Formats: sequence, C-alpha cells, structure tokens
Amino acid sequence: MIAFFAGGWIADNYGWRAAFIAAGVPGLVLTLLVVLILRDPPRAVVARTGAEARLGFLWRQRSYRYIVLGTAMSAFSGYGITAFVPAFLIRSHGMGSTEVGLIFALIVGLGGGLGTYATGRIADLAARRGGIQRNLLVPAVAAIIATPFWVPFFLSGKVAVAIAAAVIPVSLSASFIGPCVATIQTITPPAMRARAAAIQLFVGNLIGLGLGPLVIGVLSDLLRPLLGADSLRYAMFAGVAAAFASIPFYLIAARHVPEDLARLDA
Repeated sequence: MIAFFAGGWIADNYGWRAAFIAAGVPGLVLTLLVVLILRDPPRAVVARTGAEARLGFLWRQRSYRYIVLGTAMSAFSGYGITAFVPAFLIRSHGMGSTEVGLIFALIVGLGGGLGTYATGRIADLAARRGGIQRNLLVPAVAAIIATPFWVPFFLSGKVAVAIAAAVIPVSLSASFIGPCVATIQTITPPAMRARAAAIQLFVGNLIGLGLGPLVIGVLSDLLRPLLGADSLRYAMFAGVAAAFASIPFYLIAARHVPEDLARLDA
C-alpha cells in the first residue's frame, strides 16, 4: 500500500528515478536489521541425505511438480499484469502517477491483504474437512472467479468501470501463495522443505518475473502498428490466459496429493 502510493507521488514530483531509489532504501535498511538482530533458532538434528536423493524424491511427488507449474502460471499472470497496469491506466485513461498510485494502494493494500488472508483461511477450513488436497482447490476457484473481471478492466472506456472491475482479480491475485506453500511443506519431509520452497520460488520467479512482463511488453510492441495506444489493452490478455492455464495444474496436483502423502509416510 505504501509502495504504490509513495511511488506514484514521488514519480510525479521528483521523477521515476527517485521513485526507484526510494523503493530500494527500505530493503537495505531491513538487510542490516536482519544481519544485526535476527538469529537462527535451534533445531533438532535431522538425518542428512544426498542432494540427488532429495531432488529425486521431489520429482516423484507428482503433486509438487504440478504445484510448481501452477504457481508459475499464476506468477506469470500476476507479475505480468501488475507490471503494466500503471502504464495502461496512464496511457488509455489519462490518469496521473499519483492518482494511479493512490487507487492501487487501496486495492492492492486493502483488497490484496484481505484476499490473501481470506483465501488462506478458506484453504485451512477446506483442508480440515476434506484433506490437505483441498488446499489446491482454492487457487483454482479464485482464478475462475477472477478471470471474467479482467475483461471490463481491459476493454472498458470508462475509468470508473475499469477500476471497479480490478478490485476482485487484484484482491485474488496472491490467493495461490498460502495454500500452495502450505501444501508443499506438507508433502515434503522437514529436511527437504527449504529446498522444495526454493525450487518453487525459483521457477515461479523465472517464469513469472522473467517472462510475464517481457511477453506482455513484446506483444504490446507487436500489436502497436495495428492498435496504436490500445495495443497494451490486448497484450495484457496474455496474463489472463496464464491465470486460466494455472487451473488444470492445481486440479491435477490436488488429485495426486493423497498418493504423495502415502509415499512420504512410507
């Protein structure tokens, strides 16, 4: 919330370079605090296994493979669309950076925060009633609910309609994180959990951050000769397609969770 609001205001008043510098400073401060204050808590000693054995076990956990692919598609959608939303609103609706920052500070900060907590809570309740595999139904359902709202956001000529349409999908954009991370930690033994989470984040960042903004930007450039300033409207539908593509991955992963839990117990 603070980042969107402050970033837009700083960009309007001091330039976009100053906004990037301001965004980086808190990270440097927190890094120093982590080094000086945080200490790794003591843990019970666990048996060590070879890296090859750990990776082999993760590969045999089919639900893990599909969770990684599903979260990669969700990250592609979230990072790709979010990267271009300010440019889209400025270019297609004539809004200023401060105005965009204020509006999305509220939508992302309040809506996104509440949406992430609510979907995590729903996943917990679903898992208690039907098993941990039901965690993965939450991001699938969230993607189904969110997808139709992107259409009026991208295509409406009225800024008020576009902003109202963005509330639901933006609020649900991080709904996959809690359920998927919790499931990954459940289907892997303690000695492999850090590596399992690291691989999932690596693939998600590689596809989400690495390809999401890139693909949408390239599509916008390719469509510009045909659509002019509206090329970005249609290029961002690639992010919607990625969100929709995540749904079967989550559903397939949920189907394999019981057998992977049995392998873990064995």
